[in-house]
Amino acid sequence: MLFGFAFLLNVWQELLAALLILSFGWFWGKWRAIVVWKKKEFKNRILIALNTVFKEGSQYRLSLRTLFEKDLYDVLQDERMVRLVEKAIDEATEENPILKFQKEDSWYILNSVLNKIAEQFATWTIRRDMGLGVNSKWYTFCMTFEKEGGVKMHKIRVMLIQKDILANFPDEGEILLESGKHTTRVKTLRLMKKELQENPHLFMHLELYQ
Repeated sequence: MLFGFAFLLNVWQELLAALLILSFGWFWGKWRAIVVWKKKEFKNRILIALNTVFKEGSQYRLSLRTLFEKDLYDVLQDERMVRLVEKAIDEATEENPILKFQKEDSWYILNSVLNKIAEQFATWTIRRDMGLGVNSKWYTFCMTFEKEGGVKMHKIRVMLIQKDILANFPDEGEILLESGKHTTRVKTLRLMKKELQENPHLFMHLELYQ
């Protein structure tokens, strides 16, 4: 009888402990969600930002479009790589939002991103393989986390831009924008042009078909 009582007591203690852990996890998750929303910092979200630059008369115009947005784990699918990205986010600044990785890690992270970008154009890649008519351009990308106040929501942004356009992006002068909030992007692109020369391991290039 005493043994049965002790057994039941132990079961109840374990159930209570499990309930407390679950409750703590629920409240912790809610609290974290509130903090993230207030700061508008979504470190677990990654989007591909297509930066299109074209001339209007003697001036340049910048157009921004999102190709896709996903959970970070959907793109990297590796705990170690996610941790490295989170570390790079913490080290990024308003002045330099480009995510920095060691050379031995950079290829693996960027190649995972490259594969996700290539998926968006898989149909056209097959068309090219079949000898059907397609157009192609070389693009460059890197990963950023823009922290400047002008950015409405802080997320991991993969900056995708035509390789030649980035190489010739104007270092100064006014760029026509769709919104005043996009002034931060002009600074980022100019920084990317410089960083590509100094730290090419933070960038990758791919040919896209359409």
